[in-house]
Amino acid sequence: MTAGEQRLLRLELEVLLKRLKRNLNQVGVEVLKSTYRKGYGELLREIQVKAETYMKEAVFSGMGGYFCRDEIPDLCRALNGVVNEAGVRHQLSVALFQEPDMGKVEGLVQIIRERVQRIVLEYQGHIQGPYTRRKANAQHFLKAFRCPAAEPSVRGRYILY
Repeated sequence: MTAGEQRLLRLELEVLLKRLKRNLNQVGVEVLKSTYRKGYGELLREIQVKAETYMKEAVFSGMGGYFCRDEIPDLCRALNGVVNEAGVRHQLSVALFQEPDMGKVEGLVQIIRERVQRIVLEYQGHIQGPYTRRKANAQHFLKAFRCPAAEPSVRGRYILY
């Protein structure tokens, strides 16, 4: 995804959050859940889809690299642990749906990105030293990269080849 597409995605999410915040302030949650149930549900689903796409792009963009084949399962577990951490997910849920605020969302995404980057750099550091890029392409190492155009079941995960 290009930088322009990322900015557009961020803008779309911001507009949706402002709409939700305005609706919550004007009518309240109970009325939205009862009288405007259909529209409210669609808005929440739209926010969820946009937020998920925005987070994946913001967190994982530019994070590809070479990793030891034997360490790939541990790397994936570590990355999933950071992304699915209960405390951060709860804070994101609050920032998206209860108190819609794009600033809080961006702050949390940045925290997740920094944690993910530390883990990726740690695992990339294991193949530094005597290994060159040419040797890294040999049997002992795999290149992992993100495939944003993949099927929904693998979107946002590291794909190996």
